[in-house]
Amino acid sequence: MPGSAENASPTPPHSTMTLPQLRYVAAVDRCRHFGKAARACHVTQPTLSAQLRKLEDELGGRLFDRSRQPVVPTALGERVADRARAVLRESRRLRDVAQEAEGRVEGELRLGIIPTLAPYLLPLVSSPFAEDHPEATVAVQEMTTANMLDALDADRLDAGLIATDEDGVALRPLFEESFVGYVGAEHPLADPRLFGAPGALRERRARDAAHDGRPHRWADAAAAPGDPVPR
Repeated sequence: MPGSAENASPTPPHSTMTLPQLRYVAAVDRCRHFGKAARACHVTQPTLSAQLRKLEDELGGRLFDRSRQPVVPTALGERVADRARAVLRESRRLRDVAQEAEGRVEGELRLGIIPTLAPYLLPLVSSPFAEDHPEATVAVQEMTTANMLDALDADRLDAGLIATDEDGVALRPLFEESFVGYVGAEHPLADPRLFGAPGALRERRARDAAHDGRPHRWADAAAAPGDPVPR
């Protein structure tokens, strides 16, 4: 009969999932510690734990193994954390769209930069940005290129300043700069073969290593096998 319980359409389950809960999931996955995650989210640990349990009840499974230290995500937790970061990225983009429509830029720009560039580029970037966008802030972190790529992939950074071409990220060249090494005329590294066919590869490895901020690493990379390395 029309309107009978037998013919009524099933009501879809109502989700109470919230963006703060997704932030807590992403924070615990990043920090691997409930206390640190709570501090990062500016809430108390009981609040964070209670909200995560509510989300776990809704999803029907545990997201983190609380018996281990550091805390580790379950198989479900890994998948939920990945999707949570994607949802949080899209929510920020929605806010960006609204701000751009009004000609405003607000919020925090999380910027990574390699140590060899930081002293020279930050003054050129931070001051003009602050003048153009007084309602926005820049949170700068110095890190190696490898760590920066991981942070971008995990949504811990919005952008980064690096010195090498990398796969898997959108790149926008800002400038080009030569990399020059100085050694004594009689030093073994002054051998012109360093910049020959195999030497060019060593030079590239040296340049990449130098941009990671570890001077001993570039010296090791530049030297041919068996050559002495300056210290």
